Amino acid sequence: MPSIQSGKNISIHFTEDEIPLLDEFEQYRKQNYINRSGWVKQHMKKALTENKRRLAFR
Repeated sequence: MPSIQSGKNISIHFTEDEIPLLDEFEQYRKQNYINRSGWVKQHMKKALTENKRRLAFR
C-alpha cells in the first residue's frame, strides 16, 4: 500500500556560474550546523514576515 505524501519537495537548479555560490553556501551551513531545507525555510519565513510589516505601514 503506497504511503500518502503529506509534504512537498522542490528542487533548485544552479547554473555553472552559480556553483561557487552553492559551494560557499555548503561551507556556511556545515559550519553553522544547519541543513539546506531548514535554512531555506528560515529565510522564507523571515522574508515573508518582513514583507508583512512593510505592507502594514503603508
